[in-house]
Amino acid sequence: MHESLSVEDRFEITQVLARYGHVMDGRDFAGLADVFLDDASFDVTSVGGPLYRGLSQLREFLALGDAVHPPFHVLANAWVFEDGDSVKSLSKWLTIDQATGLPRSGDYIDTWQKTGAGWRIFERQARVRWTGGAWGAGYEGSVRD
Repeated sequence: MHESLSVEDRFEITQVLARYGHVMDGRDFAGLADVFLDDASFDVTSVGGPLYRGLSQLREFLALGDAVHPPFHVLANAWVFEDGDSVKSLSKWLTIDQATGLPRSGDYIDTWQKTGAGWRIFERQARVRWTGGAWGAGYEGSVRD
């Protein structure tokens, strides 16, 4: 349970969201604990991966290296909100597909918990929105002037 989120709480959560990209891109294994709880889950099934549970599995995920991870992560439009007794965030991610060079984008849906060390992600779901290709694809049959 938590009290109403303060501006400081919201700022700290957005800082942790930003930290995530640097941790992943820098292959900072120790830094994962600055982002996730020890027993956190990270669901990457929508991008072809499994559901990871706990920091040890997240470190294994990070250890997969360049073959799996994009060259960089960009996070934007972070929205931090209360949902009943939970603190959640919804943010956009953008990466580049190494095989095609095309952008990939989606959402992170996070559930947060405040610890003695600060806010940490308890559950993360990566949801794909766009995986590259022509922007015009899908516009066939739409009404145009």
